[in-house]
Amino acid sequence: MSRWPGRSRRTALALAAHGWSARRPRRVPPVPLALLALLAAGATPAPSPFPTPAHLAGQSRTRVLAEPSSTAVGLALKINAGSGWETQDEDGLSLLAGLALLEEIRPQLAALGVMAAVECDRNAITVTALLPRSTWRAGAGLLLDAFFQPAPGAEAVERARASLLRTLAMEEGNPAHDLRHALQQAHFGRTSRWGRAGCGRMAAVWEADPPAVARIARLRFVPSRAAAAMAGPVDTAAASRLLRDVIPDTDLALRLPSAPGRPSARRLRQTRNTVTTFLAHAFPVRHGDPVDHEALRLLAFLIREAAEPGPQNPDVYDVEADIERHGDETILAIYMVTDPATSARWIERVNDRVRTTAAEPLSDAAFADLLRRYRGARLLALSSPEARAYEAVYQLFFDGRYRPPEELIDELSPERLRQAARALGQPSIALIEPD
Repeated sequence: MSRWPGRSRRTALALAAHGWSARRPRRVPPVPLALLALLAAGATPAPSPFPTPAHLAGQSRTRVLAEPSSTAVGLALKINAGSGWETQDEDGLSLLAGLALLEEIRPQLAALGVMAAVECDRNAITVTALLPRSTWRAGAGLLLDAFFQPAPGAEAVERARASLLRTLAMEEGNPAHDLRHALQQAHFGRTSRWGRAGCGRMAAVWEADPPAVARIARLRFVPSRAAAAMAGPVDTAAASRLLRDVIPDTDLALRLPSAPGRPSARRLRQTRNTVTTFLAHAFPVRHGDPVDHEALRLLAFLIREAAEPGPQNPDVYDVEADIERHGDETILAIYMVTDPATSARWIERVNDRVRTTAAEPLSDAAFADLLRRYRGARLLALSSPEARAYEAVYQLFFDGRYRPPEELIDELSPERLRQAARALGQPSIALIEPD
C-alpha cells in the first residue's frame, strides 16, 4: 500500500505512458504500539539534542511558481538531513543515501529527459532537477516518490559510493576545499561536528555498508523533514497537489541542527605546497540581533566588488562572498586567493570595509548605483527555472515563507545595509599559506 493514497498509482500511470513501470513502494514499518500508547497518554517527547527555535510551524512547506513562458520546469527539494545531524561514524552517509536514492531511478529519469543532482551542506540534503515541460508530472512524481522510499537498494548504494569516493578523492589536497574546512574549524572549533568537513570523509564512506545507508534513509529522508518548490510552465493546481500529496502543510516545527557556541580561538593558519595565499573571513551575526538576510547579501556583494580581481586589485586572483546559514546562526563568509605578500593587508581591508559600512550609511546616489548592480547580479543568478525553484525552497526551509526576490531587493535601503554591518561580530579567520 502506498504511503500516500493514490500517489504511486498516478506516478505509475504517468511512467507507463512513457514506457516505464514504477517500482512498487516498499512497505512502511508500523508505528510501535508502545509509542502509540505514549502519544495517547499525552506523553511529552524527549527534547531535541539540537535546541533551535521552531521553523516552519504552521507554514506551507511547498511552493509553485507558475511561469507559462518558460521552456522547462525546475524542481528543488530540501531535506533536513545535513551533516550537522551526523555522528563521526556517519560522516558522509546522508549524502551517500541521497545519491543512492537518485541512482535507483537514474535510467527512468534519463528516459524522461530529466537532469537531477544531489548536494549536501550542514543543514540539508538538496535535490535539484530540470524537467522538460512535456514530462514534468512523471519526472517530478518519480523523484518525490523515490526520495521518500524507506531505503535504497544495495546496488544503488555501491554505484553512489563509487561516485562519491571519486569526488572526495578529487577534493583531497585542493586548497580551496581545505580553506572552507579550515574556516569551519576556526569558527566552530576542531572538535565540533560543525568543524568537520561538510560532506563526508573517505574512510566513513568507504566503510559504510548498505544497511547503514538504508538506516539513514529511513530515519532522515521523510516528508516531515522536507520542503519543496517548483518553477516553470506547470498547472499551478496540479503541481501544488503533487507536492502536497507528499509534503503536506503541518503545524509541526521543522527543527534545524544548531551550531554550538564559538571557542575563544578565532584564527587558524595552515601551510601547503602552493604559490598563493588562500584566506577566509567568517563574520557571525551577533546572537540576539535581528538577521536581515537580504541586506547581508547586499553587503557580501559590496565586499566582493571591492576585492574582485582586476587592474585595481592585481594581487587578488579570486574572491567569493556570500551568507551561510548554520541552523539558527548566520555567517557572512568571504573567501579570497591573494598574493602572499599582501594577504595580511587584505585581511585588514575586508575588516575595514565592514567597519566603515557599519559606521555610516552610503549616500543615496552611491546606494542607488550599488543597488542597481546588485539587482542585476541577483536576478541573473535566478535565470534558470531550477535556480528559481531553489530560491523558493531555500526560503521555505529556513524562513517558513516565500517572497519574490524582486520585492526583497526593492525594500533595501542605506540604513538597512548599515544595520546589517553593525550586527556582525568579530570574524574568525583562516589562512592557507605557502610552506
